[in-house]
Amino acid sequence: MPEFSEVFRQQLTVLADKVRTMENLGMSSEGITGVVTEVGDWLAREAEPRSAEQRLLKEMWQNASNQEQAQIASALIKLADRTVGRNVAR
Repeated sequence: MPEFSEVFRQQLTVLADKVRTMENLGMSSEGITGVVTEVGDWLAREAEPRSAEQRLLKEMWQNASNQEQAQIASALIKLADRTVGRNVAR
């Protein structure tokens, strides 16, 4: 398991919990990825990175196409699943 900063690990935990909630409400994988993509857009515009991982993600996000951003969102969902040890990514 990669070593992440505590800030980033906490964010992955929050993401995993939110994805689990959306799944329990019956949202599709595509719908969940869409929500995570919208949050990513907002974070890239409004949030100041608090860790090296966040700075990297912000740079990647700002330089990615819409399709690539959706892929980044999907990868983050899978990373949260693996890091937190829950089965949130289908």
